[in-house]
Amino acid sequence: MDFRYTPEQADLKARAAAYARLLMTYEDRSEEAGGPLPVDTVRELTRAAVDAGVYAINMPAEWGGAGLSLLDQVIVEEEFGKVTNCLWDIPWRPANVLAYGTEAQRAKYLLPVIRGERFDAFAVTEPGAGSDPGSGTSTATRTDGG
Repeated sequence: MDFRYTPEQADLKARAAAYARLLMTYEDRSEEAGGPLPVDTVRELTRAAVDAGVYAINMPAEWGGAGLSLLDQVIVEEEFGKVTNCLWDIPWRPANVLAYGTEAQRAKYLLPVIRGERFDAFAVTEPGAGSDPGSGTSTATRTDGG
C-alpha cells in the first residue's frame, strides 16, 4: 500500500501549512491582547483561509465549502494543530448539524458561515449531556408565541 500523499494532497498540505504560519505571526498579538484579535484582523485572516481553500473544510463544495474528504481534513488539521491561542479556530468548520436543515435553513444559517460572513456555535448546556448532544433529554414544544 502506498501512503504517500497525492500531488493534490501535497498541495493542500502546503497551503494549510502556509496559512498556519500566517496565523502564527499573530500569536504574540493575541497573547498580549488577552482576548480576541480585532474584528478587522479576524476578517482578514478569514478571507485568507477562504482564499487558501482551508475554510469550511467539512462542507461540500457545492455549498461553497472546501469539499474535502476526511483524510484531506486531517491533513489540514495537522497543520492547524501547530497554532496556539485558539487562532486555529479562525478558519472555521461549521457545525455539521447545520447541513441537515431544510434548504431555507441552510441558506439562512449555514451558507453565511461557509462564506465567512458569520460564525456559528454549538453548545450543550443540559446537565449530564457533556459533549454528547445525544444524551440530552430536553424537548421543545411549539406554542402560539413561536
